[in-house]
Amino acid sequence: MIPLRATRAEINLEAFAHNLRQVKGRLPGEVGLLAVVKADAYGHGACELARVAVEEGVKMLGVATLEEGIELRQEGIVAPILILSGITREQAEGAVAHDLSVVLYSLKVAEALDRAAWNRGSQARVHVKVDTGMGRLGLFPEEMGRFFEGLKGLKHLAVEGVMTHFAACSGAEQGEVRAEAPPHAATSGPIQGEPKRKEGLKESIERFREALLQLPAYGIGTPLVHAASSAAILDFPEAAFDMVRPGILLYGCTPSPLTREEKERGSKGAGEQGSGGAGEQGSRRSGGQESSAVGENPCPSLYPNAPPPLRSSAPLPLPLEPVLTLKTRIHCIKRFPPGSSIGYGQTYFTTRESRIAVLPLGYADGYSRSLSNRASVLVKGKRAPVVGRISMDLCTIDVTEIPGLEEGEEVVLLGRQGEEEITAWELASLQGTIPYEVFTAIGKRVPRVYLRGGAYYKARYLGSS
Repeated sequence: MIPLRATRAEINLEAFAHNLRQVKGRLPGEVGLLAVVKADAYGHGACELARVAVEEGVKMLGVATLEEGIELRQEGIVAPILILSGITREQAEGAVAHDLSVVLYSLKVAEALDRAAWNRGSQARVHVKVDTGMGRLGLFPEEMGRFFEGLKGLKHLAVEGVMTHFAACSGAEQGEVRAEAPPHAATSGPIQGEPKRKEGLKESIERFREALLQLPAYGIGTPLVHAASSAAILDFPEAAFDMVRPGILLYGCTPSPLTREEKERGSKGAGEQGSGGAGEQGSRRSGGQESSAVGENPCPSLYPNAPPPLRSSAPLPLPLEPVLTLKTRIHCIKRFPPGSSIGYGQTYFTTRESRIAVLPLGYADGYSRSLSNRASVLVKGKRAPVVGRISMDLCTIDVTEIPGLEEGEEVVLLGRQGEEEITAWELASLQGTIPYEVFTAIGKRVPRVYLRGGAYYKARYLGSS
């Protein structure tokens, strides 16, 4: 094995398994779990995390594209896989050949899948998607009759599931969330538009239920029904149906940012709960504290183990563990007098005698240029500001306040070091985006180093097979 770059993303496989158990702990026994591992498992590495998910007993794996599904099959993963973004007619043969289920909303694709399955003497499995307000993929409820009529003659096509995806499931996706406050700032106010978001989600759930009531008239038996992503799992237990599709929660991040008080309650809950899930909490928030923001369980028969949903603006924090830590090491340290410029464009000038450390990481690795002169990193458990413009391969930090540093000192850009932590939400808020983009932006030239039991397990890097 070639020596790895100093810059690397460490992936804690046990943390991923822990988060899976936490989500499963909120579900009644009959509700299945589809682990979303699309986009290379949100930049964490789809093959390794899919294996862990299968070990933990998930019902299905979710990918976005045919190629992502084929990659998992080529790695020996035989669990059911659903292509969430659907396929084109030309890809039907590949989906059937690799035994991949397909999200379906097109009769032409249905016919292509049927032909491909007939050629192989097999069955093509599909999950029909209903558009309940997203305005992207899927059938409007009023289109379902004509669509299912068109499926009747397709003898090699099996409707395995019916699904939707909620537009209003996450305040983060709507741009309605507050930016995470830096440590020196006051906690920001409530999320604007949150009541409207939840009302919109209720309307989408009702539209989906109305669509499901039509299925018997089309001769559809009892397909697998699923709708809830991470945010809906937390906020709307009545959206669980037969299976849920968590994504960002599995990677140790909530779909909306939490206040400092909510984080503290979540960390207390982690200490008291262990891995037993949230079902024991009843009408208490994480940490066993009574909460005046707790309402009644809206659907106890469907979701008996769920804590009641909150009336507050943020989701109930689970005791999640971050899975990914982005690290590097100091390349070199230079001394500068006051008035020295650092980096392209001379966007930063030293105001004192300064020690500036160079890090071997830049925007080509996914550390966004928009973090220039805004973000901080952790060195010896202390924060050091990013100064100057982040370039393609390098960035610079001011370590004047941190004595005793040498070349090779470890630096954490995302994750915990000592008592300090830089979260994905912190980096996202500085960029005006969401953690999903922070994770998936980490480039393929950054080695992924997988840990089990706190020790090295394996690595994936450019040039490895």
